[in-house]
Amino acid sequence: MLSYFRTLVYLTIVLLITIQDSISQHAQFLHLWTTPNCEGAPFANSSGTNVYSLPETTPTVYYRLNGLWAIQLCNTANNCNERIIRVGTNTTCSPVPLGQNTILEITRFGDSAQNERKITFFEQPGLQGASFSVDEIGANFTTRTARSYYFTGTNSWEHKPSGNVGVGNCITHTMGVRDRGFGFTYATFGINWQIGSVKYGCTSNEVPNTTTVPTTSPNSNGGVRTKVDSILMHSLIIALVFLKIVST
Repeated sequence: MLSYFRTLVYLTIVLLITIQDSISQHAQFLHLWTTPNCEGAPFANSSGTNVYSLPETTPTVYYRLNGLWAIQLCNTANNCNERIIRVGTNTTCSPVPLGQNTILEITRFGDSAQNERKITFFEQPGLQGASFSVDEIGANFTTRTARSYYFTGTNSWEHKPSGNVGVGNCITHTMGVRDRGFGFTYATFGINWQIGSVKYGCTSNEVPNTTTVPTTSPNSNGGVRTKVDSILMHSLIIALVFLKIVST
């Protein structure tokens, strides 16, 4: 009986550690270095919107990030130049040449866990200009225009140019998001989209503005079985096998 109890406690601890590790992989962050290859300790660790001032002798900064971020290069608080949009999963160290710029304005998009059921449209390319968001309840508009958007998680959205009239356009998550179970899908385009209504999930068979993602097992996180779900399932199976062995 004591051996059974110890095994149960051990498996519970392992399961909790596995869940915590999976959740921590979702959290958005951006780390900054002044050393090539992101060596040593970063000089800045950001989990949200921040502004960093750098010495004029800094030619390049290097970053690693998880999630969707904008890096704005400025030489004064009121004079900004290049704006860089980056999405990543902490797999590479990338350089940003600063030129004459000494200020970095860092902006994080979306929720920290990268799986919220919400899509945000922007009136300008590059996730700029006036924005409007729609959650899973959906929304109708007196026609808005959009030239870029982002959303998180294994979700899909259908938008129509004029209220609920006509065939909708389906926007689906990327293959990478599907495989991870979390993350960002975003796009920027050269023409105005007319947005009259947006709803969560797609019912249209026509998907002219996106790539269709293969359907897998449904779940409550927006349409596919996520990586976390798979980890939990395998952990529970292992736990049941161990308990069966101990009890016999």
